[in-house]
Amino acid sequence: MKIAHITHTFPPYEAGTGRVCYYNALELARLGHDVTVFTSNHPPGEYEYPPEMTVKRLPTPMRLGNAPLMPGIVSQTRGFDIFHLHHPFIFGAELTRIASTLWRTPFVMTHHNDLITEGSRARQVMFDTYTPFSRTFSAGQASKYCVVSMDHAENCNLTPVYARNWDDVVEIPNGMDTAHFHAGIDTEFLYEKYADQGLTKDTPVVLLVAALDSAHTFKGVYTLIDSFAHLANKDALLMVVGDGDLRPTYQAYAQERGLGGRAIFPGKVPHEHLGAYYTLASVAVLPSTPPESFGMVLIEAQACGTPVIGSDIPGVRSVVEDGVTGYHVRPSDPKMLAEKIDMLLSDPVRAEQMGQAGLEMVFERYAWKSIAKKLEATYESVLASK
Repeated sequence: MKIAHITHTFPPYEAGTGRVCYYNALELARLGHDVTVFTSNHPPGEYEYPPEMTVKRLPTPMRLGNAPLMPGIVSQTRGFDIFHLHHPFIFGAELTRIASTLWRTPFVMTHHNDLITEGSRARQVMFDTYTPFSRTFSAGQASKYCVVSMDHAENCNLTPVYARNWDDVVEIPNGMDTAHFHAGIDTEFLYEKYADQGLTKDTPVVLLVAALDSAHTFKGVYTLIDSFAHLANKDALLMVVGDGDLRPTYQAYAQERGLGGRAIFPGKVPHEHLGAYYTLASVAVLPSTPPESFGMVLIEAQACGTPVIGSDIPGVRSVVEDGVTGYHVRPSDPKMLAEKIDMLLSDPVRAEQMGQAGLEMVFERYAWKSIAKKLEATYESVLASK
């Protein structure tokens, strides 16, 4: 099949949607398909991608936050068998629908999360207006809907679209890279790197991996920082991996809350080194609020044998088996988060058991190769009924 993936973000910009698109495209190409990714030329520069797939970084005359206007979606997608739209994508969803109509090419869609309405009143009005329009004009016209979990599908802004015909909804979760995330990753270089900041092999480490920019304020960084005021374990070190325009703000807040040297913000970490950070951690957390819909960092951490804590919200709770691979916590509840962190730090035997259970679970459910085969079958079913 000749497949076009259309996404608003893509590596080197590190965020969940782009990373999912990357592995979807790569593994489909390794199955023998001709796969092209259409994305924006932001951030600018030259980047190398695996030779199995083609990446076209299209000119972007304007952007609305993380939504680039890419007119080339229409002109450059003729001749494909199927489109795969990564949603939400203001401008891109509408252009994909237009291209689908012009070139008589069906499209499937993965809805990664709802739009973030927090912020200015103008932003809220705009998104509240756009969402019902998108349900009708663009998102509502897909041939199949790939959802990261049925839990999220039943509790998101597109639920009314899915409810028209649940037979068109296919659960295809996000995955993890088994080459980079697995048990037994060497961490010695991290102890050397952070020795001056108090890291030893006896130091409990609480880890969050997240984009630290204005588009990802829902990651719960403030909640995690606040939880340290309630921790019984005063030796624990907070490590927040990631970068973005809000990183200095979070660092300053950690200082205001009295964490001092107990908070480390390493910045952006190369993908090939990320597994070492998960392995180093005593516990990995994702205290997100909606519109978080899944939590790839949780399955990556579990693949490394690390117990996890995730918010009890649609989608995220589906990748953490409460009391077995980790714990659920109420969103925006730093005291409850601290209690669960302390439970894991005070019982290393239980933490190790949870880590092992999580490792076994994610390798069974979330390997990208098996996910690509589900996508392939979904595309084939769409084309067979065309």
